[in-house]
Amino acid sequence: MSTQVVIGMGFGDEGKGAVTEYLCSRNPGCTKVVRFSGGHQCGHKVVKGDLEHVFSNFGSGTLSGCPTYWTKHCTFEPVGFWKEYCLLKEKGISPKISVHPECPVTTIYDVYANRRSVEVEHGTTGTGFFRTKKRHLYDGVEFTVGDLFSGPPGLIEEGLRAVRNYFGVADDLNTEPFLEACANIRQLVGSEVLLSRHPLDFVHMVFEGSQGLLLDENIGEMPHCTPSDVTPQKVLDMFVWVDEVYLVSRVYQTRHGNGPLTNTHMPLQLSNTEKETNKVNTYQGEFRSSVLDIDLLRHAKKEGIDKIMPATTKVNLVMTCADQVGAYKFTMGDSTHLFMDSDEFVRSVGGILGISGDLYVNTSPRSTTIRRIAK
Repeated sequence: MSTQVVIGMGFGDEGKGAVTEYLCSRNPGCTKVVRFSGGHQCGHKVVKGDLEHVFSNFGSGTLSGCPTYWTKHCTFEPVGFWKEYCLLKEKGISPKISVHPECPVTTIYDVYANRRSVEVEHGTTGTGFFRTKKRHLYDGVEFTVGDLFSGPPGLIEEGLRAVRNYFGVADDLNTEPFLEACANIRQLVGSEVLLSRHPLDFVHMVFEGSQGLLLDENIGEMPHCTPSDVTPQKVLDMFVWVDEVYLVSRVYQTRHGNGPLTNTHMPLQLSNTEKETNKVNTYQGEFRSSVLDIDLLRHAKKEGIDKIMPATTKVNLVMTCADQVGAYKFTMGDSTHLFMDSDEFVRSVGGILGISGDLYVNTSPRSTTIRRIAK
């Protein structure tokens, strides 16, 4: 069995979906995607042929026909899952997914509490992710996928009541969309949706990370972080030997929401952004960009990779969105470094970061334009 782990280096939105698809497309018949952190709040875009899709509830190898495994570390949100399943079916895709029965379930009450909390000021997707994790892991109010799909129907209403009481929600929220989604998904259990505690049954496993290392709860700057470990640690905890890590960064840095972003005094002129799906939205706020900060990437790699992975692990670097800038810059300390050639830029970044493996650059949203460059 071979294993690759895809990890974002920044504040998310680095291009993890395209890199995951790239790895899956090389041998899709024997490849499975494993989501091991985050959950339904992610948005990983994949463009393949005439199809494009932003994945939140399925792995980014789905357009290549690769099944997904959803570990117990990921949240599961039935309404969004059912909508995405139906959307993929409309596109001619029949997604296959196995879900760990201990996955925490996000309910309408988790979303309601999230959107009316201080998290909106700190930065949030507004999807109830943090509230679900806190309720489930730290406060012991558990509501799991096993309750939804392997227990009697009464467990669903019981779970909803427990979550509502936990949050003290006085409003009589409409639970019908949630219950309807659960009923629809239950019909898929045993065929297109499987409950399984064991993901390691394929020749090739691609572990698709969430967010980015600079949003990790132990690496980033609180409170503008995710309540999740987005490093490869969870993969190692599953007794998996990791063959390669693929670190992913845009050639510039981005951030969604109110968290700190360096180099904002260095404005960027971006082009070829018609496929950009990261926009200003109600809960995340503005999508910002600035010149790449090497010091932040060094910090992310040191804390999220070097301190965790065995020294023998092959660590690669993929730099994306190279078509969106005409010149390539990064800051390091008080100095700014300028490059006119993307390959030279990536080689310089890889050298400073101490990348032991291969270097790649991508010049479109498509995985087919990911190209390995000479060191």
